Amino acid sequence: MINEINSEVNLYLQKQLDEKSATTPTTYFPTLDSVIKSIQTRSNEMVRVRSVSKFSQHKLNAYAGLALVQDAENELNHILNLLTHNIDLAAKASSGVYSSTQLGQLDIEFQQLNNEVNRVANATTFNGIHLLNSTGSINIHVGKGNTSFDFLTISLANVTTGSMGLNIESLDVWNQNDAENALINLPNALLMVTNLLSYFKANEIKLNEIINHSAEDSAITASHALLNSENAKASMLNQPYVAVLGQANAELNLVQHLLRDSLPK
Repeated sequence: MINEINSEVNLYLQKQLDEKSATTPTTYFPTLDSVIKSIQTRSNEMVRVRSVSKFSQHKLNAYAGLALVQDAENELNHILNLLTHNIDLAAKASSGVYSSTQLGQLDIEFQQLNNEVNRVANATTFNGIHLLNSTGSINIHVGKGNTSFDFLTISLANVTTGSMGLNIESLDVWNQNDAENALINLPNALLMVTNLLSYFKANEIKLNEIINHSAEDSAITASHALLNSENAKASMLNQPYVAVLGQANAELNLVQHLLRDSLPK
């Protein structure tokens, strides 16, 4: 008898549960697509905010530093080519096979190239900072803190033709002796520029590493946000069904309790 009553109660409660599900407004049970879209929107916003607040500034600083050292490298390569060409002119003038007129022509070209070296050195700037006619340095804030380890110091260079730079301003190839003297001094200037290129290239590698490390940090933050969004999505999807199931169980317990009380003892 009790089994039959329980069966009837179960059928009744199932019917009530089905009717409740059918009459519940569609907004009560969010669709999977709408939940995923909402979660993704919130997740993307969270990742963006975290990235801007934690990572963007020092990463932007590193990008600016990278542009700076690359500008310096480009112009140093230009100066290197000019010096190499002047060494070729000095070698020709020192050979002893050119007339005075021809040496004069070689010297005109030599001086023009020397002037171009000086012009490039004085004209190379980044955001108003002179890169190749100064002996100072700049500190780029590439870390998240404010210690000495959070700054990358880059020394500037002086490759003007004067005595404070390459010291080639007074050179000429007007005659064979002067050309031989130029051949002695120009390689020193060439070596100085080559060393500076290596120095700036090393700083370019450092800054690329800093930028790549920042990208990895951002990826980790994004993965954490995605994991949180998946957990939130599961929780949101389960909440309405858990509520209905809990209510049904409560009704079942109530009916069973009333039936037991009504049976003869």
